[in-house]
Amino acid sequence: LGRYYQFNRQMPDSAVYFYRQAIKMNPYIGYLYRRVAEVQNSTGDFESAMNSSLQAIELDPSDAFAYSTLAFSYEKQQLNELALENFDKAIELAPSQAGFAVDKGYHLYRIGKYQEAFDVLQKSNVRNAYTTQVMAESCLILGKLADANTLITESLSFEVNNPWSNYAMARTQAALNQSSGALNYLEKALQNGLNRNVVVN
Repeated sequence: LGRYYQFNRQMPDSAVYFYRQAIKMNPYIGYLYRRVAEVQNSTGDFESAMNSSLQAIELDPSDAFAYSTLAFSYEKQQLNELALENFDKAIELAPSQAGFAVDKGYHLYRIGKYQEAFDVLQKSNVRNAYTTQVMAESCLILGKLADANTLITESLSFEVNNPWSNYAMARTQAALNQSSGALNYLEKALQNGLNRNVVVN
């Protein structure tokens, strides 16, 4: 029932209630604490999620997803080094789960470690509209304009109307002194929902 209310009904309080009922019946299953932590993260209760994840890890130190869930809790509390440590532990335990590396790459980007973010995402071999966009943004910030241009083109091939990818392409074109191309992509970004305040700022 916990899974049903977590995923199908999206009723976090009910999900936690039923997970805790299951824990009462068998308090030694780490997976259940991890599920509680996932729900707590989704509602913004990051400190409680951290404690639930730590309980999950204590009971099952091999649960890579528990370390990833804990990393997310740390990230949201701006405990960045602890977040990285736990992303790394998740990757170590389940190297075939490319999503852990992607999450680490996004975290590195968000804390301003752009070269490391690019390297981790490139190594993950996960290519979609968002991973290529983040890699492109990292290259753009690092001044690697040719690489940024290539990656944004790839990102747009996944999602041609993505406003952020179009805006990134506009900035890249502007940096390459391609003013007409920059204006064209900026117009596409605005048409597809980019907030004008972003451009002004």
